[in-house]
Amino acid sequence: TPGAVGIDLFPFPGVQHVHDLNVAPWPVESNQFARIVSRHSIEHIRDVHTAAREIYRTARDGAEIEFWTPHYS
Repeated sequence: TPGAVGIDLFPFPGVQHVHDLNVAPWPVESNQFARIVSRHSIEHIRDVHTAAREIYRTARDGAEIEFWTPHYS
């Protein structure tokens, strides 16, 4: 996505931060994002509560949060 900040465990094209999202804090500033999109990653997070706190920390007030995930039960 043009203008996006990519975070991934591996250095793929478009990844600015190589980081394990299971480890907090994430390497981004607080209140940075107006939109956060998680594509096929939340199902790999061991502690979803910690991830939710990091999403909340990095999102601006009124930010849009979008999750793409396979069936997750």
